[in-house]
Formats: sequence, C-alpha cells, structure tokens
Amino acid sequence: MCVRPPIGFVSSKSQKKAERFATNSECCNLGEGRRCPPPQIAKKAEHLDSETLALALTRWSPAVVISESRGRKPKRKKFSRYRSHQQRAFAAGVLHSIHVYEGLTQHEHEIRSMLFARGLIDERALPCATHLGMSGVRPDVTDVGSIESASSWLDNNSYVPGYCRPGREHTDSGHVRVRLTNDGVATGRGKNGLRVYVALEQLLSWTYFWANTQLELRWLGLNVGFGVFATRATTRVRLEAVVDYDLRDPHTTMMVRPTVADRKNRDLAHDYCSIYGPLALVNAACEKHSSGCFRQADLGQCGKLVMLVLKPGRRLEPNQQLFASYSPPDGQTWRCEGLQSGKCRLKV
Repeated sequence: MCVRPPIGFVSSKSQKKAERFATNSECCNLGEGRRCPPPQIAKKAEHLDSETLALALTRWSPAVVISESRGRKPKRKKFSRYRSHQQRAFAAGVLHSIHVYEGLTQHEHEIRSMLFARGLIDERALPCATHLGMSGVRPDVTDVGSIESASSWLDNNSYVPGYCRPGREHTDSGHVRVRLTNDGVATGRGKNGLRVYVALEQLLSWTYFWANTQLELRWLGLNVGFGVFATRATTRVRLEAVVDYDLRDPHTTMMVRPTVADRKNRDLAHDYCSIYGPLALVNAACEKHSSGCFRQADLGQCGKLVMLVLKPGRRLEPNQQLFASYSPPDGQTWRCEGLQSGKCRLKV
C-alpha cells in the first residue's frame, strides 16, 4: 500500500543519503546488459535529478528484516542487495507497469527514486531511459483465464538477464518484455516445460492486474505514491498480494490471519505482516468511504494470499480511485480522502 509517509520524519541514515545525492549529480551506473541512451534522450529524461532523490529518501524508508530462513544471520540488515524474492517480484511488477500505463512514463525517475529509497532496487537500477517511448507487453483477459494460461503467458513474455539471449528483451513488435532478476528464476524448467519462478503467485497477480483494462495505475507524487483508478464504470475488481513474513515494510503492513501451520499449532493470533503485489498500491480511506474489502486464502502451509474485491453493491465510476480500509503503519496517521469534499473528518 503506497501510503503517505510521516511528514517531517527523517532518519539520520536517510538524511545522510539525501545529502550525498543532493551533492552528486553524476551519470548513473548502468546495470549489466543495459545500453546507454542517446544524449538527447538522456538529457530529456534527467534520470539523476538529485533533488528528486533527496526528497524520496526523506519520504520513504526501507523494510526491516525480522527473520531469516534456516536460522542464518539476516544479511539484508547489512547489504541492501539481499532482498526477499517477494520484494524483487514487486519491483519488477512496478517497473514493468511504467511501460504498460502511458501516464507513468513521465514519472519514471520519481518512481525509481521511490523504489531506491525503499531499498527495492540498487543505485545502478536508476533509470537511463533505454526504453523511452516503448510500451510494455500486456496480456489479454483470455491470456490469464487460468493459472496455467497465465504462467504460459509469463514464460513467453519475460526476460531474464543471463538466461535469455539479449535480443529477447523486446518482442518482434517492439514491446518491452517483463524483466526479472536471474536469482528469482530457476535455471531449468519444470515438468510442464515452463520456467520455475520463486515468487510465482505474486508475478501471476501482476499479470491479472495488467490484463484488467478497467483499472489503471497512476502516480500521485512522491508524498503519496501510486493510486489505482477505474478507467470506466465497473462492479468487478480483484487485486492480489502475497504476504512476506521475513520483512516489516512500513509502507505495506496489514493484519493477516494465521496460516495453516499456525492453526495446526493452535496459534490463532493475527499478525501484522508486509504484503507485496498490485494490492499494495491501493491507498487507504475510512471504512465508510472505502470501496473494497479484503479476502484471504492459504498458500500452502505457511503462506497467505490477500485479495481486495469491491464491497457488495459498490460501483466504481470512471476516474474514481479505489480505496481500502486498513490500519496505517506504526507511527503514521492520515485523513480519509472524503475530507477533500468536506464529507469526512475521520483519521484512518
């Protein structure tokens, strides 16, 4: 959930990063396999605007590691490049959305700055406008009618550096494929002949979201982040996200019910956990003005899938933003969007 960070709060670590980037406006460090754009495109993109980076670093903060599998030391506390697979899939989904939704292209640097401030991408992944003006592959509704068909579409339309030939980054029609990190995809293939993805459930949730032309993603600025809006009137909405139990992300925290393993151990307590997926981009409102409600499903023994659907009888009008009612992260409060019209005075 791209919620408004606490205004005025700046950690000492974020302040040091902001000062470093405010005084450093050199060309970005290109990642492996990326081409430096022509000078005129690079100048237009202004992908290393130090003021934007400094603002992002004061408004957003990275997730905190709360556990590490198999009892190992939490390396992610020391090295930012050690991220959970759910975080990597989330960053891949957001970055590809820039090419799917036209309105996001002009805000690419702000979006990447936000991801960098949250520790979801490295410095070398800051934009260089190599795909400026190119649209991304987008599935049809028929392409994601089932898990098998959605997995097949993802397999045919993803690009994994190091595993795929360089020319596969674009389709024959010139569209940008979904770019994934090589540590999130197995080198071999499964019994069905498709690649094996570590965070498959979340990646599939992104394909469902892109296929739904009744919704679109919009950028509302660095203070708020994203917002999900209706492109036309609709009564059917479903967004998904996967729970990540290893991290506590202050911008995507919500309460989830116990897993199958917890219930078997008679642990029925609800947990505050981080979620990653398209659902995490929905902003908050009070219960009265929220248009969606949550559903939860088990993913195996120790996982959870969170879904957002419209409340019974609710209808989204064209250009209306989708809101959900959920508690804000620790130390944060914000007012319901109904305040803009003077109809609500509640704090969420």
